[in-house]
Amino acid sequence: MSSRLHGNSRFTAPAWTHRSGLRCGAKGGRAGEIPRSPYRSKPGSVETAVVQRRGDDLNRDDLCLCGFVLTEVLQGIRDEKQYVAVKRQFSDLLYLPDDASTFELGATIYRNLRRQGITIRNSIDCLIAATVVQHGVGLLENDRDYEFIGQHYPLNRWTV
Repeated sequence: MSSRLHGNSRFTAPAWTHRSGLRCGAKGGRAGEIPRSPYRSKPGSVETAVVQRRGDDLNRDDLCLCGFVLTEVLQGIRDEKQYVAVKRQFSDLLYLPDDASTFELGATIYRNLRRQGITIRNSIDCLIAATVVQHGVGLLENDRDYEFIGQHYPLNRWTV
């Protein structure tokens, strides 16, 4: 992976299903390295699921997300107690805003790739990619659509 980590990088992080939020790396580090934190995630939390898959600790103060990620995560939860718990965990995270330009960029990503014969299976992935590009954040992901998007758009991808 040719990704480079900068002091103010942020990362989208998958939870138990897909993506769960963006990680804002405030600590810096070597290229290809996610900074470690003294914070220990709580068992059963969204961060813990990411830590278990990635092998790194996360600092809750460095977590953020966008509305598209929030929607994807919440719509995939079947259990009401888990839904309430995840919603509560996400309620105090930094929220990355979107505007008309985010939607236009998402559509442009989809259309440009389609024109090249690449079909992205879920247009929300194009909107998440647009948010990542606009905010200059990195993307922790486990979805092959981002591999295709990343070949044509500047995604700082970290596959988990």
